[in-house]
Amino acid sequence: MLAPLSRRTVLGGIAAGATMGIEPVSGRELWNIGLQLYTVRDPLKADFEGTLRKVANFGYRELEFAGILGNDLRLTRKLLRSLDLTAPSLHLDYASLRNNANSAFDIAHLLDSRFVVCPWLDVSERQTLDDWQRICDTLNTIGELAQRSGLTLAYHTPWVGQNPPGMVT
Repeated sequence: MLAPLSRRTVLGGIAAGATMGIEPVSGRELWNIGLQLYTVRDPLKADFEGTLRKVANFGYRELEFAGILGNDLRLTRKLLRSLDLTAPSLHLDYASLRNNANSAFDIAHLLDSRFVVCPWLDVSERQTLDDWQRICDTLNTIGELAQRSGLTLAYHTPWVGQNPPGMVT
């Protein structure tokens, strides 16, 4: 647990930064704060457009899609633009990436995403060390295809028992 910040700690940090020549960040240098849409998956299912409008009204400008892309990708793209939202990253399932990476990448390109995230591996795919080796080889191949397509492949490591057999965390 982090200790609470005191005025003395904050002022000390500012003084240390000033001595090192660190200048305060201007507003235009701040990163955009994004929202992974998995956190609002239920409202998205019930009212896709309305939920994205609320997300935009909260001030978010970047999204990460996580499985729910709307009924029509072209309409989703149009909606994002009308709400001044971007989706630099999206989750695409392992089977889609493995079976037809180029089609999956088309989705990413249509939504102007730069990152394609494999969010999950089904338990049946990852039972043995050999399974994990095959998965790694497959993801490396998909990653090379992504790079050739101008995208970056990432793997999201969920916390729910996805360790290779024998691996201690």
